[in-house]
Amino acid sequence: AMIYAEKHKDDYNPILWIDATDEETVRSSFKICAAELGLPMEGGENQGSTNTDAGVRVVFRWLGDRSEADDEWLVIVDNADDVSWGIQMVMPRGNRGRVIITSRDEQSIKLVGGTCESARVGDMSPLEGRALLLRHLQLDEELAPVGIKDDCDKVVKKLEFLALAVDIAGAYIGSDSPSDKALQRYLANYERHRDELLQMDFFRGLLASEKTFRPASLGMKVVKADLGEEAREVMPSEFQQFLPLVGDKWDYFRY
Repeated sequence: AMIYAEKHKDDYNPILWIDATDEETVRSSFKICAAELGLPMEGGENQGSTNTDAGVRVVFRWLGDRSEADDEWLVIVDNADDVSWGIQMVMPRGNRGRVIITSRDEQSIKLVGGTCESARVGDMSPLEGRALLLRHLQLDEELAPVGIKDDCDKVVKKLEFLALAVDIAGAYIGSDSPSDKALQRYLANYERHRDELLQMDFFRGLLASEKTFRPASLGMKVVKADLGEEAREVMPSEFQQFLPLVGDKWDYFRY
């Protein structure tokens, strides 16, 4: 979804991101979108069902009112892994837009009516992960020192072969030098932040299936902690859409 949005950022206006983890994150996302679009939330916030929430209603109305004279919009509904609470009721609709859903639930394809395309994203192989990191380090696999390749393998394994997490780590490590020291610093910082995260009440309350997002979250936490307020300036442009940050969570990107 991120790659598609980046590639087609000039084809849509606006691009909106909805965190569909649960009802609360959906409400919050629509509220943010309403503010970004400059839409007044008539009647204030609603504590009833999500589809009657003021932010949801006003954004729905705005999207549905777009005509042929308006730009096409794109809404990315991210992390729609739990479809049991009625998330289908908050799927954006309109003739001038498209919706992308990211989910680990195969039933999510039923969340939108009509025809739709689906794509399954698998994990990287160890060699694919190493190759991706080496590209960020601008090193040829055949010529790279054994120690660097071994550390690349360790990073990829820590990130559980998740392509996005490896790509973000590579962009960050590649901006540091020398490569061998940068890899070692990343591994050390990853372990430090891992211990911090495991002590959080939030993490202890997660289901086993939800902890699969830990590598990506930890990887981005390492980058944020090390770069601090200068994160936007020093990160490669293709990853700046993960900013700004809300707490320890990487927030929506907007165009």
